[in-house]
Amino acid sequence: MWQTISRGNEYVDRQAPWKLAKDPANRAALESTLATLVRQLARQALYLFPFMPGKSEELWKALGAPDSAGEMRFDRLATLDASGWKVQKGAPLFPKTEPAPAA
Repeated sequence: MWQTISRGNEYVDRQAPWKLAKDPANRAALESTLATLVRQLARQALYLFPFMPGKSEELWKALGAPDSAGEMRFDRLATLDASGWKVQKGAPLFPKTEPAPAA
């Protein structure tokens, strides 16, 4: 699972969607990049489900995916179509915590 997360991070760094978004001429490339990222995150939600079903569902819902992550099957991942999904900004799945001050 961590390998696919790392590949997703590398893809984001390579594609730099924040740069693509600055130029309207890059709209097609931006949309393709974002669609790829949504599919990648949907896969991560499914991989995570057996271990952290609550976090998996949070991610699944934030992606605007239909139904629930628990209903999706791995054999359907290759043909996953995220068109029409409305991604919503949510709270961080794993927020950083500040260490308690030393006494």
